[in-house]
Amino acid sequence: MSSDDTIPNQFIEVCIEITGSFHIGGTEYSPNSVDLPILKQYSPALKRKIPIIPPSSFKGILRSSVEKAARYSLKSNIDETIISLFGSPLGSTRGARTIPGVLQVYPSLSCTPQITDDMIRTRTSIRVDRKYGSVVSGSLWQYEFVSSETPITIGYDIHFLYPLRNLAAAVLLAGIRLLRYDFIGGLGSRGLGLITNVEIKPTDFVDRVQPILEGLFND
Repeated sequence: MSSDDTIPNQFIEVCIEITGSFHIGGTEYSPNSVDLPILKQYSPALKRKIPIIPPSSFKGILRSSVEKAARYSLKSNIDETIISLFGSPLGSTRGARTIPGVLQVYPSLSCTPQITDDMIRTRTSIRVDRKYGSVVSGSLWQYEFVSSETPITIGYDIHFLYPLRNLAAAVLLAGIRLLRYDFIGGLGSRGLGLITNVEIKPTDFVDRVQPILEGLFND
């Protein structure tokens, strides 16, 4: 198959396992007067609000991961490939034509995180003046985070609006795999949001794209 061949319209499910803790900030009022509460959304399956990492956050780290894979494996058409998948980046030049990407990301209905209220914790932190290395006056603040002794699994459905070119599909697969040991929902801290496992379904997508990916790295 050549790089101009395409992968048919379909969707894939990506389930990530987060070990330790994570935090995605929300604006909902916290009864505990926490400065940075976590983002929550009603779950029809669980019939209550649960902490979430929204598809937009996942799509953002996926784009970054795919960009790494593209710059490592492709010799040309790097930016074009990224834009074809994710669309024009935010903050593109004013007046330039905005290009929509082929990928749309939604919460997975079959890979719902099992988060209980006792997993929601509160941590106190301080702000430090970077110039002087001292604590800033009035800088004591609190934030909520989710913590679990076992990995928390969160899933996303990635829909292809139209068939993917083989080259873009291969880079997408590489980028998804690179998510392992990346971070999501971490307040910029390396102590939060560690992704320790990634699972891709259905397997026929992986089986079809894997030989194309191997060809990229063997060239």
